[in-house]
Amino acid sequence: MKATPTLLICAVLSGCFAPLLHATPSTPDPNQRGYELLELSTNQLYTDQRLATQTANEALALFQSVNNPTGIATSYEQLGRCYFAQAEMAESARYYDLALNIWRQQSNAQKQAEVLIMFSYIAVRTGDWMNAVSYLIQAQSLLNEQDPDLLARIATGLGALFNESGLSESALIQFQRAITYYQQLSDERHAAQRSQFRSLATLQLTHEFHQVIANDFKPFPVCCLQRFRE
Repeated sequence: MKATPTLLICAVLSGCFAPLLHATPSTPDPNQRGYELLELSTNQLYTDQRLATQTANEALALFQSVNNPTGIATSYEQLGRCYFAQAEMAESARYYDLALNIWRQQSNAQKQAEVLIMFSYIAVRTGDWMNAVSYLIQAQSLLNEQDPDLLARIATGLGALFNESGLSESALIQFQRAITYYQQLSDERHAAQRSQFRSLATLQLTHEFHQVIANDFKPFPVCCLQRFRE
């Protein structure tokens, strides 16, 4: 059977969060404490999603008390992640929309793109694949060639969505673009993805690739979706 949206999102979430860390001592600086709470919330999300949501709300309150729009937007994003992890898609989308409005006011194209990518994940979870593609294309339009990591994630997501929709030729184009972007990343974090996509590129040039697509080869879209996240 083909990879389902739920399976794709499992690939998105797997391995995203580190083990739980203890909170650092309180600091008199609300901004510093707010970011400490956001880091703690990210780690709590791995083990206790409701507690992570509560911690993110505490961070939001601190940033609001000092009128820090960047901190507020970052807190909204974290709340969006918390509700996404709890499968509360409407609440997740609401907080991401609040964050997006602030990033637009600040003309922060990269952060806008990151939020739009998350909107694409939400659309996949709700079965709205057309909007999932639309959000990724919007995110792509905000970026330039200096953002290879985000562009690679977008191309990977588009490729997976096209492949799941039976548009194998369009999927190939996107996966080839992802290969190009991943090859621009030199840090160890992306070494496995670069190797994976180089292997995929070789497979794409063979008759066997088209045959496995025709025969409904399952691991292909799932492995590629490992980078359709964050």
